[in-house]
Amino acid sequence: MVTLNPKAGPAGQRATWTERGKEVLKNWPVVTLVVVVMGGIYSGIFTVEESAAIGALFTFLIWMLRTKSRFNGLFEILVETGRATAVIFLIIVGASIFTFALTTSTVPEALVNWIGGLEIAPILVILAILLMYLILGAVFETISAMVITLPFVFPLVTGLGYDPIWWGIINVMIIEIGLITPPIGMNVFVLHKMAPNLPLRTVFSGTAPFLAADLVRLGLLVAFPGIVLWLPIAIGAMG
Repeated sequence: MVTLNPKAGPAGQRATWTERGKEVLKNWPVVTLVVVVMGGIYSGIFTVEESAAIGALFTFLIWMLRTKSRFNGLFEILVETGRATAVIFLIIVGASIFTFALTTSTVPEALVNWIGGLEIAPILVILAILLMYLILGAVFETISAMVITLPFVFPLVTGLGYDPIWWGIINVMIIEIGLITPPIGMNVFVLHKMAPNLPLRTVFSGTAPFLAADLVRLGLLVAFPGIVLWLPIAIGAMG
């Protein structure tokens, strides 16, 4: 994007290594926060959900240490957090209601069974499933879409001879794409809440290049499954 349009990301003033070191030391709480949260997840000390609570608590403590008047602005912060959380929950509740309606109608199961019954090449079946997820991601809450369809999709994919680890990675990727796909695109709504001065249409337009890049990446991993599997295979061989 910057190569095509340099004004989209103009170069900043270059800093010396001394200045960079000072900035790192000045922002040590943020660096520590990242290390604690990510290190805790990957070391298995706490789960992803627990890491969210740890991160929130750690951020609050950093704010308390850095704020001269410890309770100045606290109410405004809590109100803004409540508003952002309320928007997210409204999206989730609405999507959950719609999910329940479609689940009781057995539409996802019928759709998967229909795809599985197509007498076409396995790769075309995979592409049909991915297209189904893109459509579901546009109207579903993405985690719900995966939970509802996985019991039917997983046996179908493995029955076609595809590796379950490969499908797990692909499944996560297609769900991530659904998080920025209109009209639900939960991540886009969160970003819009953080920058309410930007129209929602502008935010969705801004995600378009990244959506295109995600689709290209998805296509590469579907066409060349070895890209996904070489590391698990190498680790298995070492074990």
